[in-house]
Amino acid sequence: MNWKLIFEFLLTLVSFKFCESLSLDAEINQNIQSFGIPQDVPNVLKRFYFNWSRKDSCLSEKLKSFEVQVKKSKHPRYEFRTQIIQKSKFIKAELWIEFHGLNYGIIEKIKKRKYVIDIKPDDSRMNAISLQCSTTVANRNLAEMSFDITGFYSSLKKLRRKSMKVWIHLRRRKVSRVTREFRGTSVKAFVVLHEKYKDCKEHPVERGSHARQSLPFHSQKSIFIKLNEKKTNRTGISRKVKREAKYKLVQDFCSLKDWQPSFEDIGFDQMIIAPSSASINICTGECINFKDHVTNHAVIRRVFAIFGEGPKTCCAPVEYGSMMLVLYDSVEDIYIAAQYSDMIVKSCGCY
Repeated sequence: MNWKLIFEFLLTLVSFKFCESLSLDAEINQNIQSFGIPQDVPNVLKRFYFNWSRKDSCLSEKLKSFEVQVKKSKHPRYEFRTQIIQKSKFIKAELWIEFHGLNYGIIEKIKKRKYVIDIKPDDSRMNAISLQCSTTVANRNLAEMSFDITGFYSSLKKLRRKSMKVWIHLRRRKVSRVTREFRGTSVKAFVVLHEKYKDCKEHPVERGSHARQSLPFHSQKSIFIKLNEKKTNRTGISRKVKREAKYKLVQDFCSLKDWQPSFEDIGFDQMIIAPSSASINICTGECINFKDHVTNHAVIRRVFAIFGEGPKTCCAPVEYGSMMLVLYDSVEDIYIAAQYSDMIVKSCGCY
């Protein structure tokens, strides 16, 4: 067995995944720097976006996130100031704490250890609580920890305050020693709100029954003969119809074409952080073939349009797909990662 080839293959695979993740981070961070938003997109939103882009499937929730101000960063005690969003109907709230500038050798140890934070609010109406870390993500020189603060944040909303100062004490579970592994690191914190999202659907456009019983029109020539006989009382195809059909046949048929607009061109880059551009496709072409017509109504319209007795049928989307967007709400100063349906055209037909 050639271990050298196996090692090179694994190294290439890891490098590919690493570079793919970095390119996504670079795309989001580049858009942030372009219009100077005073905070960073948390990595949890980047992973949410990245996981969807790989699976391309429906997600039943959307994420809202905002940065928590870290006032006094003196390990292991920190002073956080968080805003309180009253309008959010969240089903789960998380506090994500990021530690930047870690030593590479300590990463594996951090993944195995259990951490706890003690939260003491700056309000006598609320009691101090302790929360255990639910998720730890560590790679390179960065470690991220998430804590479930659903109950705590719900209590904050009831106080009807716009913001709250809290003190955070980070420690290891069942160990009294100080967490020295995080000394000298820069700390960032984010609150991530999970909300139910019902706009996730992959469906054809409901403009008629797609499982229809087709009208018995097997060719355009048969229609030309039958309707032309009734209209002009003569057999065969008229010269006018022949000329029109010949001209139309050289045009493009109704089909799906690639279309990749840039949100920057219309000024939407101030709101849409990622993607900076997207291939959402477009339907163009002439509605000539009867097989392209989605409904029986469209077939009848096509028949009468040939003889100038009605409006022409139009090439339009039949089926849509969804797309994940990372948005920035400048009013509430929050990021939103959500999947929006009916964004990408998947197939076309004639109506």
